[in-house]
Amino acid sequence: MLIIKLNEGDYVMIGGSIKVHFDHKVSRDTLDLGVEAPSDVTVLRGKLYEEGVAELAKAGDKEALLLYEKLKKAHKERRHKSNIRRRRRQKQEDRISVGEIKPYNSSVTAQ
Repeated sequence: MLIIKLNEGDYVMIGGSIKVHFDHKVSRDTLDLGVEAPSDVTVLRGKLYEEGVAELAKAGDKEALLLYEKLKKAHKERRHKSNIRRRRRQKQEDRISVGEIKPYNSSVTAQ
């Protein structure tokens, strides 16, 4: 997997015809992406893609079943990592709020 850090307004090109651009950050955990692709290219949110694969797997498609198992495992790993980051962030915010540590930047303030 290629991981690219983008600033707002930056974009990446895929195959010369698909443009994915970082529109703006909505919150700490959410950002808006724009996707420009030819009309013959299907662009799906991951959740919808996974639901489609799950339906094919339920219908007995063996390849879809293998892919579905891989997707489930990857999703579980992503959720686990996300939960770890969330717990670390909450612990740090709790320590800041009781004055145990100081915020590392001016945008974080103790409540």
